Amino acid sequence: MISNYTGISGSRVAYFAAAELRQQHKLLIVVSGGRVAERLKEDLAFFAPKARIEVMPEDSARFLYEAKDRQTLINRIRGMQALLDESDEDIAVIAPVSAVLRPVVKAERFKSSILKLELGQVVDTVELKNMLVNAGYENVAVTDSVGEFTSRGGIIDVFTPSYPNPLRIEFFGDEVDSIRQYDKDS
Repeated sequence: MISNYTGISGSRVAYFAAAELRQQHKLLIVVSGGRVAERLKEDLAFFAPKARIEVMPEDSARFLYEAKDRQTLINRIRGMQALLDESDEDIAVIAPVSAVLRPVVKAERFKSSILKLELGQVVDTVELKNMLVNAGYENVAVTDSVGEFTSRGGIIDVFTPSYPNPLRIEFFGDEVDSIRQYDKDS
């Protein structure tokens, strides 16, 4: 369902968005620019404190993709994941017009690129590391930023955009023995 609200400004936008979010549970809010999006996120968090709110980064045509910092890509991925989330959680994605106009991969392709691991699953670790590299992850000595992974022995650490902390995946042979988040600073 598409709703178009005009003639409202300030924090009233967040009030109406929160009401819509309570009814629809998933919301894509298109705003004029990045600063407006960030301000709306703060206001919406007041009216919908339990909602997950993601802000898509503003797309700037002045820079080449390679020159942008990695955080822009990570925020785009988080926004796309939020829109495809199938949980009952209230989720709002706030996107500047420039972000909405930028082409993205089709939802089916994005979903198919998500790798899910479970305890007891048999995984070829060499293939897993190749998949991570092909997905844009950087193989580093110590995993401390989103988009990095480390492999040593039967352990692979991966920092995905989906979690606030890196994941440690421990293998017993080729079988996933343990998956847990860990504090990268300790």
